[in-house]
Amino acid sequence: MNESRARRIVLMVWLVAATAVPAPEPIPADPPLPASIRSDSGRFTVVGRDSAQSFLLVRWAETVAGRVEPLLNEPLVIPADQFVIACQLETNRVDGRISAMLEPYGSRWVSRVRVMNPDGVDPFFADHALCGQLLRWWLAGATNPALSRAAVVTHALPEWFVTGMVENLTRERKAANSERCYRAWESGTLPPIRSLFGTNAPVDKGYDPGTNGMERAQAGLMVGWILQVPRSAGALTRLRERWASGLPVTAEWIGQVLWGYETVGDFTDGWDRWMERQKRMIYRPGTPTRMAVESLRAELWSMPGLQGMPAVEKTGGLVRPVNMADLARYRKEPWFEGFARNKAMRLQLLMLGQGPVFEKAVRGYLDYLEALTRWTTRGRLERLLKEADVAMTELERITDGSSGL
Repeated sequence: MNESRARRIVLMVWLVAATAVPAPEPIPADPPLPASIRSDSGRFTVVGRDSAQSFLLVRWAETVAGRVEPLLNEPLVIPADQFVIACQLETNRVDGRISAMLEPYGSRWVSRVRVMNPDGVDPFFADHALCGQLLRWWLAGATNPALSRAAVVTHALPEWFVTGMVENLTRERKAANSERCYRAWESGTLPPIRSLFGTNAPVDKGYDPGTNGMERAQAGLMVGWILQVPRSAGALTRLRERWASGLPVTAEWIGQVLWGYETVGDFTDGWDRWMERQKRMIYRPGTPTRMAVESLRAELWSMPGLQGMPAVEKTGGLVRPVNMADLARYRKEPWFEGFARNKAMRLQLLMLGQGPVFEKAVRGYLDYLEALTRWTTRGRLERLLKEADVAMTELERITDGSSGL
């Protein structure tokens, strides 16, 4: 075989082998990195693929921090890139979730707040998760030279303090808490204030801040009381130094240090005087209160066997509540006129001092009750009830205030 023929054979074998080997698959492109937005103050970084939602989260974080700082009477110092909010959207579900914790990152600690479907997160839980981490950085500002900032930031604050701060972020929450606690205190059903300090469980150890509405309201009033202490007394500074040292705040300690009470009994008496002040805070002539609206909403239902109504409604042997529309079925019963008179009197008592919007809703139902006791057409009854329900909806709208994401 001559040399030129050998070269041709080698070349043909190489070409066959080259065509037999499949071409390498293209290297997939790297997934797009989540968009990152930093707040104007530089304290918060939001990471997420939806830039519009990230912008809303940045604004929310700055708004909450801007409300916390006046309560603390000092700015929150948070190093850059040490407070990260991660946003995730899941289109196959509408409910939202939020979690927050302090995580080690190299030699630093980073607060991480994870939000899934922000629109579905309850405003209180959102503010609570954020505040829990904001207050850690406030705690890290303790001035005790024996404590390092890195160590202090890992100390957990008690749940009652974090919840109480959240409850003082908005006027609506404060007003609702004052009213709720005062009503319970007046009726003797408010838990003793010293029991609140049993919730010294750390805020990040699994305690659900939404399980006890009365405890939340009481925590809000307790923190509100602390915030009433003259700033010259340094109440928050003393609390911070105590928690930064890893020591608990008990009813005995807080009563003696902040107000000079010698015993827990004196502290309880001081709390009772603070509760008496709530009456002046919640009584706003001409302004409907949430408690009054809730009472009216409950009064629109009647329980057979009570208030002059016999046990007429039963389902499976169980008594069933009766709403205002159902009452039309019993208007010709011999007991109905006395029942309607009793119901009207209860409604009239509710509207005292609650303002024109509340009064309009109540008078709508009073007109409906009166028509039920007289001869009238079904169409007129339906029209009167619809007008009353519309007024009730408007009343609920103006008394429902919330703040959050």
